[in-house]
Amino acid sequence: MPLDLTVLDAAHRVPWELLRADARLAGAEVLRQPQGANPSFPTAAESAALCEHLPPG
Repeated sequence: MPLDLTVLDAAHRVPWELLRADARLAGAEVLRQPQGANPSFPTAAESAALCEHLPPG
C-alpha cells in the first residue's frame, strides 16, 4: 500500500521527553513498550494528543 510520509525537519520534531510527559499518552503502547509489536496503533484519543504536539500545517 502506498504511503505518503513526511519527516519533519529537526527543528520541528517533537522531543521524546515531551511525549512521555503528556499524561494522555501514558498508556500508548509505543511509549510503554518501545521494543514491542509492530505495527502499534494509537487510540483515537492518543492520536488527537499526538497531533496537538505537531507544528501547524
